[in-house]
Amino acid sequence: MDIMNRLKNFPRTLGEGPFILLFGKDLELYFKENNLKYNIPLNFPNKTIMIKYTLNCLKILGKNSIKRLIGKLGCMKTEQIVCQILNYNDAFHVKQIINKIKDYKIFEYILIVDNHSSDNSFSELHKLYKNISHIKVISTPKNGGYGYGNNFGIKYAVNELHAKKAIICNPDVSFEENVVIRLTSLMNKTDAAITSAVEVNKIPSINKAWRIPTPFAWILDETKLRNLSFKRFHYPNEYFESDYSQVDCVSGAMFLLDLNKFLNVDGYDEKMFLYGEETVLGYKFKQAGYKTYLLNSESYNHLHSASIDKSIPDKVKKIEILDQSKLYFFKNYLKENTIKYAIEKICFKYIEQSRRIVGKIKSKMS
Repeated sequence: MDIMNRLKNFPRTLGEGPFILLFGKDLELYFKENNLKYNIPLNFPNKTIMIKYTLNCLKILGKNSIKRLIGKLGCMKTEQIVCQILNYNDAFHVKQIINKIKDYKIFEYILIVDNHSSDNSFSELHKLYKNISHIKVISTPKNGGYGYGNNFGIKYAVNELHAKKAIICNPDVSFEENVVIRLTSLMNKTDAAITSAVEVNKIPSINKAWRIPTPFAWILDETKLRNLSFKRFHYPNEYFESDYSQVDCVSGAMFLLDLNKFLNVDGYDEKMFLYGEETVLGYKFKQAGYKTYLLNSESYNHLHSASIDKSIPDKVKKIEILDQSKLYFFKNYLKENTIKYAIEKICFKYIEQSRRIVGKIKSKMS
């Protein structure tokens, strides 16, 4: 009986994770060599059938795959994957995402990091989840910003939960378990520091991933002249036509992170309070020789800035914070000289003032 017939014999209800993670690559190769469509069953009704299916696959794939499977099983026993959610005054979206992912088998733990919320988020979430063993709720001693909060949580995940990998995500995202499984498979395959899927907010974002920007490109990106810098800053559409692409930076809304590599580059720069952290992290990984990949065939939903809007509703204030992060990056990482830095600072001030004036005119007209 060929492998396609074997696949048809098994119903779908338990999850494809074991096959993708353990020997999905071998199965994919087998299908290609035999001109068959690659179609692993998504689900199984119980572990007995799952084990039978595994043994059937191993018989087909041969002794070498059995050896690789044993080796991977040994590694997986010590690998803990955590989903880390950073919260600031947004218990509503935290509860939404927990309701969706709480039964995902790929996660050993779900870690909610409350970034010293000014409302009752921490007490509400702690009370709600305190009796669920695989959901942990912790709080930072201060609100030190996005980088500080995530660094605090990652250190806890490594030291207390013995995690090796973690999904880092905002509360206002939504993703399927299979996305995490495939990101994990890609990370194991490529030894990447970060793997991420395509961010979607109604439609796929044009900013799927980006190159380390030059100061000129990052300044123009805030203006109507952004098309002049687009090719320097962004990748062309055809770059994302393959199953996955190596990139410099991905959105910080949701991605899989190798925690050891993250700590090796000293994590997020905590002097940046908000915005631009993923670009700096991408820069640090690239400088260290670590790779970042975008999985083009998978996506997640992001209610863009839904969480941030609650704490910083002023659009111009957000731009000012972003510009401060960009200037920090120019000075401390790109090592811009004094004259260039002064010009860049003036450019950002002009953009901020222009947007504030436009905002006042629009408010008077409305």
